[in-house]
Amino acid sequence: QSYSEMSCSYTLALAHAVWHHSSIGQLSLIPKFLTEVLLPIVKTEFQLLYVYHLVGPFLQRFQQERTRCMIEIGVAFYDMLLNVDQCSAHLNYMDPICDFLYHMKYMFTGDSVKEQVEKIICNLKPALKLRLRFITHISKMDPAAVPPQAVSSGSPAPPSAQGPVSLPVTQ
Repeated sequence: QSYSEMSCSYTLALAHAVWHHSSIGQLSLIPKFLTEVLLPIVKTEFQLLYVYHLVGPFLQRFQQERTRCMIEIGVAFYDMLLNVDQCSAHLNYMDPICDFLYHMKYMFTGDSVKEQVEKIICNLKPALKLRLRFITHISKMDPAAVPPQAVSSGSPAPPSAQGPVSLPVTQ
Protein backbone atom coordinates (compact mmCIF):
# COMPACT_ATOMS: atom_id res chain seq x y z
CA GLN A 1 0.00 0.00 0.00
CA SER A 2 1.48 3.34 -1.03
CA TYR A 3 1.73 6.19 1.43
CA SER A 4 -0.85 8.25 -0.48
CA GLU A 5 -3.43 5.50 0.02
CA MET A 6 -2.94 5.10 3.76
CA SER A 7 -5.71 6.24 6.10
CA CYS A 8 -3.40 8.75 7.81
CA SER A 9 -2.90 10.48 4.44
CA TYR A 10 -6.64 10.63 3.84
CA THR A 11 -7.17 12.07 7.32
CA LEU A 12 -4.49 14.68 6.70
CA ALA A 13 -5.99 15.66 3.34
CA LEU A 14 -9.48 15.85 4.83
CA ALA A 15 -8.30 18.05 7.71
CA HIS A 16 -6.48 20.35 5.29
CA ALA A 17 -9.55 20.59 3.04
CA VAL A 18 -11.85 21.47 5.94
CA TRP A 19 -9.43 23.87 7.62
CA HIS A 20 -8.65 25.60 4.32
CA HIS A 21 -12.30 26.65 4.09
CA SER A 22 -12.70 27.46 7.80
CA SER A 23 -12.93 30.93 9.25
CA ILE A 24 -10.13 32.16 11.50
CA GLY A 25 -12.56 31.90 14.41
CA GLN A 26 -12.93 28.19 13.76
CA LEU A 27 -9.18 27.75 13.24
CA SER A 28 -8.44 29.53 16.51
CA LEU A 29 -9.52 26.33 18.29
CA ILE A 30 -6.45 24.51 16.91
CA PRO A 31 -4.03 25.68 19.66
CA LYS A 32 -6.39 24.31 22.32
CA PHE A 33 -6.70 21.06 20.33
CA LEU A 34 -2.91 20.80 20.20
CA THR A 35 -2.35 21.39 23.91
CA GLU A 36 -5.33 19.52 25.36
CA VAL A 37 -5.81 16.61 22.96
CA LEU A 38 -2.61 15.98 21.02
CA LEU A 39 0.12 17.02 23.49
CA PRO A 40 -0.61 14.17 25.95
CA ILE A 41 -0.67 11.50 23.22
CA VAL A 42 2.20 12.52 20.91
CA LYS A 43 5.07 10.28 22.01
CA THR A 44 6.84 9.24 18.80
CA GLU A 45 8.81 11.07 16.17
CA PHE A 46 6.34 10.05 13.46
CA GLN A 47 3.41 11.41 15.46
CA LEU A 48 5.28 14.69 15.93
CA LEU A 49 6.05 14.97 12.22
CA TYR A 50 2.41 14.24 11.44
CA VAL A 51 1.24 17.06 13.74
CA TYR A 52 3.75 19.45 12.16
CA HIS A 53 2.47 18.40 8.72
CA LEU A 54 -1.13 18.81 9.88
CA VAL A 55 -0.78 22.36 11.23
CA GLY A 56 2.22 23.65 9.25
CA PRO A 57 0.32 24.78 6.13
CA PHE A 58 -1.80 27.14 8.26
CA LEU A 59 1.02 28.95 10.07
CA GLN A 60 1.04 31.88 7.65
CA ARG A 61 -2.68 32.41 8.13
CA PHE A 62 -2.34 32.31 11.91
CA GLN A 63 0.55 34.74 11.77
CA GLN A 64 -1.45 37.19 9.65
CA GLU A 65 -4.84 36.86 11.33
CA ARG A 66 -4.31 35.58 14.91
CA THR A 67 -0.82 36.17 16.26
CA ARG A 68 -1.79 34.93 19.73
CA CYS A 69 -2.74 31.55 18.24
CA MET A 70 0.55 31.43 16.35
CA ILE A 71 2.46 31.89 19.61
CA GLU A 72 0.41 29.19 21.35
CA ILE A 73 1.00 26.79 18.45
CA GLY A 74 4.74 27.49 18.55
CA VAL A 75 4.97 26.69 22.26
CA ALA A 76 2.83 23.56 21.80
CA PHE A 77 5.20 22.35 19.07
CA TYR A 78 8.16 22.63 21.45
CA ASP A 79 6.22 20.92 24.26
CA MET A 80 5.49 18.03 21.89
CA LEU A 81 9.15 17.88 20.90
CA LEU A 82 10.09 17.63 24.58
CA ASN A 83 7.64 14.74 25.06
CA VAL A 84 9.04 12.93 22.03
CA ASP A 85 12.63 13.59 23.08
CA GLN A 86 11.97 12.14 26.53
CA CYS A 87 10.19 9.07 25.12
CA SER A 88 12.73 8.31 22.37
CA ALA A 89 16.27 7.02 22.61
CA HIS A 90 17.22 8.58 19.27
CA LEU A 91 15.53 10.90 16.76
CA ASN A 92 16.09 9.93 13.12
CA TYR A 93 14.68 13.18 11.72
CA MET A 94 16.30 15.57 14.19
CA ASP A 95 17.71 17.90 11.53
CA PRO A 96 14.45 18.35 9.56
CA ILE A 97 12.56 18.92 12.84
CA CYS A 98 15.06 21.59 13.88
CA ASP A 99 14.94 23.14 10.39
CA PHE A 100 11.16 23.40 10.68
CA LEU A 101 11.40 25.04 14.12
CA TYR A 102 13.98 27.54 12.84
CA HIS A 103 11.69 28.26 9.87
CA MET A 104 8.84 28.90 12.30
CA LYS A 105 10.96 31.29 14.32
CA TYR A 106 12.31 33.31 11.41
CA MET A 107 9.10 33.39 9.37
CA PHE A 108 6.31 33.52 11.95
CA THR A 109 7.06 33.85 15.68
CA GLY A 110 10.32 35.76 15.96
CA ASP A 111 11.33 36.23 19.59
CA SER A 112 7.72 36.22 20.85
CA VAL A 113 8.05 32.64 22.13
CA LYS A 114 11.66 32.98 23.27
CA GLU A 115 10.96 33.01 27.01
CA GLN A 116 8.67 29.96 27.05
CA VAL A 117 10.74 28.01 24.54
CA GLU A 118 14.05 28.64 26.31
CA LYS A 119 12.84 26.66 29.34
CA ILE A 120 11.77 23.77 27.10
CA ILE A 121 15.02 23.72 25.09
CA CYS A 122 17.05 23.54 28.31
CA ASN A 123 15.27 20.25 29.14
CA LEU A 124 16.05 18.58 25.81
CA LYS A 125 18.81 16.04 25.27
CA PRO A 126 22.22 17.54 24.39
CA ALA A 127 22.09 16.81 20.63
CA LEU A 128 18.76 18.63 20.22
CA LYS A 129 19.79 21.38 22.62
CA LEU A 130 22.91 21.99 20.54
CA ARG A 131 20.92 22.24 17.30
CA LEU A 132 18.30 24.59 18.77
CA ARG A 133 20.65 26.84 20.75
CA PHE A 134 20.25 29.78 18.37
CA ILE A 135 16.46 29.87 18.70
CA THR A 136 16.91 31.46 22.11
CA HIS A 137 20.41 32.80 21.44
CA ILE A 138 21.97 30.43 23.97
CA SER A 139 25.29 30.28 22.17
CA LYS A 140 27.34 29.18 25.17
CA MET A 141 26.62 25.47 25.07
CA ASP A 142 29.15 22.92 26.24
CA PRO A 143 30.16 21.10 23.04
CA ALA A 144 31.81 18.37 25.14
CA ALA A 145 28.36 17.37 26.40
CA VAL A 146 27.33 16.25 22.91
CA PRO A 147 28.85 13.11 21.40
CA PRO A 148 30.72 13.82 18.13
CA GLN A 149 28.49 11.58 16.00
CA ALA A 150 25.39 13.44 17.24
CA VAL A 151 26.81 16.79 16.16
CA SER A 152 27.61 15.69 12.62
CA SER A 153 24.74 13.27 11.96
CA GLY A 154 22.59 14.23 9.01
CA SER A 155 24.88 17.02 7.90
CA PRO A 156 26.41 16.71 4.43
CA ALA A 157 29.15 19.22 5.26
CA PRO A 158 32.50 17.93 6.50
CA PRO A 159 33.34 18.70 10.13
CA SER A 160 35.08 22.03 10.54
CA ALA A 161 38.37 22.58 12.33
CA GLN A 162 38.14 23.42 16.00
CA GLY A 163 39.38 26.80 17.22
CA PRO A 164 40.04 30.12 15.52
CA VAL A 165 41.67 30.26 12.12
CA SER A 166 44.58 32.64 11.58
CA LEU A 167 44.93 34.10 8.12
CA PRO A 168 47.95 36.15 6.98
CA VAL A 169 47.24 39.81 6.42
CA THR A 170 48.51 41.20 3.09
CA GLN A 171 48.54 44.77 1.94
